Amino acid sequence: MRDSIRPWLLLAALALAGCDASDAPAAAAARNDAFDQHCISCHGPDARGIDNLGVDLVASDFVRKSSEAALVEFLKLGRLADDPGTRSGQLMPGFGWVAEGELVSLAAFLKSLHDGG
Repeated sequence: MRDSIRPWLLLAALALAGCDASDAPAAAAARNDAFDQHCISCHGPDARGIDNLGVDLVASDFVRKSSEAALVEFLKLGRLADDPGTRSGQLMPGFGWVAEGELVSLAAFLKSLHDGG
C-alpha cells in the first residue's frame, strides 16, 4: 500500500517545485495522505466523486459551509445511507478510529478544495 502512494508523492513534489506563493492554496489541495488512504476509493482521485459511491467534495455545499471542527466530527461519525442529509444514498463510513491529527489534516484538505471558490 505504501508503495502505491510513492508515485503520487513524486508527482506532488514535481508539481510543487514549479509553484510560486500565489499557487499555495492549489498546491495544498493537490494531495493529502489521509484522503488518499481513506476517501479516494469513493470520492475519486480529484475529489469530484464516483457515481453511486461518493459525492463531489469540491462542489459540496456541506463541506463549504462546515467548519473544520464540524468536518472532523462528521468524519468520526459518518452517515447512514438512509440519513435525510445523504446525497448519494450510500453509507458514509465513520473514521472514529483514525488519529485525531489525521482527521484534522483531512478536514483542512477538504476545506482547501474551496479556497478561492
